[in-house]
Formats: sequence, structure tokens, C-alpha cells
Amino acid sequence: MAAFMCIHNLPFLLLDYLPSFQKSIYPDSEICQEVKIKRKKATQLVVRVLAPYFQKELIQDLKTMAFSVIIDEMTDISIEKSSIIIVRYWKNGSVKERILDLIKVEDTTSEAIFTSLKKIFDEHKIPYTNIIAFASDGASTMMGRISGVQARFREIAPHIYVQVCLCHALHLCSSAATRRLPDVVEQFILDLIVKVNLELQSGSSKFPILLERLTTLYKVILKNYVKHEIVNKEQLIHVNQLNHSRNYVDLNQIYCGAKTEVFIIAESQKGSHNKQDIENFQKHILAFYIEITSQISSRFDFKDKYLIFAANFAPAAVQCDIEAVNTEWQLLGEQNLSSFNNDVAEFWGSVLNMKNALNERMFPNLAKVVELNELLSLNIKPSDINNIYRLGKGKSSPVLIEFISYLKKSELFKNADKLRGLKDTGYAISNDLCEEDRNELKILRQHFKKDKEENKQVKLTGLKLQIDGKIYTAEDLHQTDSDSNTSDTEATEKSEDSTLDGHKTTVPKENRKKKEEKQNPQSTKLGNVA
Repeated sequence: MAAFMCIHNLPFLLLDYLPSFQKSIYPDSEICQEVKIKRKKATQLVVRVLAPYFQKELIQDLKTMAFSVIIDEMTDISIEKSSIIIVRYWKNGSVKERILDLIKVEDTTSEAIFTSLKKIFDEHKIPYTNIIAFASDGASTMMGRISGVQARFREIAPHIYVQVCLCHALHLCSSAATRRLPDVVEQFILDLIVKVNLELQSGSSKFPILLERLTTLYKVILKNYVKHEIVNKEQLIHVNQLNHSRNYVDLNQIYCGAKTEVFIIAESQKGSHNKQDIENFQKHILAFYIEITSQISSRFDFKDKYLIFAANFAPAAVQCDIEAVNTEWQLLGEQNLSSFNNDVAEFWGSVLNMKNALNERMFPNLAKVVELNELLSLNIKPSDINNIYRLGKGKSSPVLIEFISYLKKSELFKNADKLRGLKDTGYAISNDLCEEDRNELKILRQHFKKDKEENKQVKLTGLKLQIDGKIYTAEDLHQTDSDSNTSDTEATEKSEDSTLDGHKTTVPKENRKKKEEKQNPQSTKLGNVA
């Protein structure tokens, strides 16, 4: 019953009355009559029993899975400030969002917050390599580039993706822009911003549609005061150049809202407002538009590769992407996906569990690609893959992936080391080489080990070995070894028994025999006959 209160976010005060109410409804139930719980007992059950149990289970998941960290500050009914640490990860075909801990914050500096956060990961021995993303509000304490929490986070996990809360960012954009307007008209002109803000605050994941929503918002505002043909032909990455008077529509054509335009026309016909007043009003609106677009362009990166990549996982993108090479990707595009909304977690959780008439998973190989992308945070989509097939019918049989681009293959192997910190994932990545390449790689690895022991700067990349800044292939190293062996043989043949400055030089046995044969040709001949 205590867990029920937590799951449904109900006040524990109900437990002072609910058990007695249930007893009156079910007088014939012995179990119901024996229930004895009120808010104090329920609180202790949650704090001392349920919370430690579920936290232990959560920590075990975080030790073996990739996850994102979300931090937010909060103040309770007293004056104490706390930071809530939320983790988000993928498990059993769905996104799990769990509270890892709630820490009291006495010092609100970035150093104190980060130290408290790091202490939790260290105490529970959660590897930093499992952290793939960090999100928080846009405060300088959290998102400062030099000493913010995100900057300190990058020091221990340089591979993470950092995402500022877009709702906070939109609020800051709006606040800066509304300073250009009289206070009385603020509430009438921010309707578009409010709608986007509310959509982003929904409980489901909006990451895949984030770029599309922000792009749409940006273009809609631009078209309110910039010539449409210019907005349509320009790329968003160059949109800052649009804020020039030559690109603006005439002042009387600036969009101020349908009702406002009707009002202006009506008042102009009545003569109640002169032309100068209307122009001043329109100039205020223009200043607002210029400011809010400038704020958005400075706070949002429309070239963010993660936002661009995430757009491929939106249901709408899957339905229209029938040109993808991968067979399962094409098959997925032919499915009836109209019933899915923009909840990416629900969508992919359902898709990857789809089964055919034989009760077999319809997209087993696509599941591998999606899970590996999530696990390694790769910018790889199905259209980058030429073919996928399994060697054998068993579930543990290896899956071969043939990439269209060598760069994508290289990207995969650069991130493959992350799997070493993720135990029990069931994944291992290796390169499928021919016998000749395997032999070359064997030679390179032998030299890599030898040169590293000699404290040389060595780096093995593909089928090339870099030694102290110079690049060698297996053939180069083999030739070097051959030349070295030849030099050693010649030097050995020249050596002989001699005394030099009172020191005796020992000649190898084989070379001594050659020397004797040279001195006595007959013995050489006899030796040959024998």
C-alpha cells in the first residue's frame, strides 16, 4: 500500500483514513481486517525498506548499462535546497527514468554540486564510461563552459553529450525579447512560444522531434518579418545574415496577428489613431521579432549532429525513409505506423518487439543496430549499412555488418572500447579480416608489443603501425627485419677467435667450423663426401 502511494503520487495522509475505510467495505476479508498502516509507518517503510531495495537494483543496472544524468535543483517547504539526480536508460524494450538520489545542497557552487554528484558514483562504483549524456537547466552554475558542472563532468567523461533544458532556454529567449515590448502586450504575443514550451514539457521523450520543432518555430517567427522567398531558400546555419533591413518586409506588412491587423485597419478607417502611432507600434513588434530570433540562434545549435541523428528515429522519419538500403528498414517503412505518436521510446520499444506469423521477431538485426547506437552513442543509421546477416541460426551466432562507408566503420571501432566498461552486455565487436590481413595484423601486434616495451611512441591503426611518428606496414617491418638479420649474419661471419688489447673475442661454433674449412680445403671436401 505504501508503494501504491508512491507510484500514483498520492499523499501519505490518505493512509490515516484509507485502511479503516477498506475494513468497512470488506468486513468479510480477514486480510483487510489485519492491515494496520498509517502515514508514519508508510513513511518508514518507504525510506528504510523500499528505497534501499530499489536503489540497489538501480545501481546494478547502471553498472552494466549506458545512461543519461539529469540534475535539477529544488527547494522544499522549508528553506533547505536539494538537488535531485535522475538517470534515464534503456531496459527491456523501454526507457526507464529513475531517481538515483536526492542530496541536500549547503553550498550551491558548481564545485560543491559536482563533488556531491561524483561522490555518489564513486561510492556505488558506477563507471563513468557508462554515462553518455548530461542535462540540466541553463544556469551558469550548471552549464558554465569553464567551471560549470558540465565542464567538470567532461573532465571525467569527455565523451558525454550535454543538453541544456530547452524550456529554460526558450524562457530566457522570451524574457529578453519581451523587454522590447510594453508590458501590457506581452501575454498576447507569446502564444507560439508557450505552445512549443508546453509540448517540450510533456512526460514522453521529444528528443527525436526536437530539431524539427525548433526549426519550425524559428522559421515561423522569421516569416513574420522577413521576406518569405529569402527564408525558404536560406539554410538555417546562415540565418543570422537575414537580420538586415534589406531582407525585411515593409513595415505595414509585418505580421502582428489576425485580430491585431483587423483592429489596426478598423481604427485607421475611423481615424482614431494617426499613422505615426501605428508605425511606432509596428516598430516595437519588429524589434521583438529581431530580438527573439537572435536569442534563439545564439542559444540553439541547429547543426548539432546528435539532434540531426535523433531525427532519424522519429516515427514520421521512418515512414518516409523507403530509400534506405537495409532490408529491415525498408520492411519497417511498409508497416502501418499511423497509430504511433512522437513518443520515440514507445515507438521503438513496440517496433523491436514486433513478431511475424511464426512468432519470430520481425526486426532482430535492426534491433542490434538500434541497441548498439544507443550503447555506444554512435552517429550511424541504417542507410549507412549495405548489408546485415547472421552466421548461423542460433541467437548467439555472430552478426556481420557491411558498411557503405569506411568512415562509419572506423567510427564504430573508435567507440568500441566503451564496451569494455559495460559488463554482461552480450556484445563484442571485431573486424572481419581475410587470412592475409590477419597475418599482417599479427606481425604488427608483435612489433607493437616489442616497441612499447622499449618505451617507444607506438600506435596501431588498422593495418598500419606508427612508431615515433613514422608509419609502417607489415611489409615494411618484414623488410626491416630481413635487412637486420642479413646484417647480423654478415657481422657474425666476419668474427673470429682473436686477442685484441689483451681481450679474447669468442667466435661462434658455426663460424669457427667455417673458418677451419677455409684453412683446410681437404677437410671441406671430405666433409662434403661424408
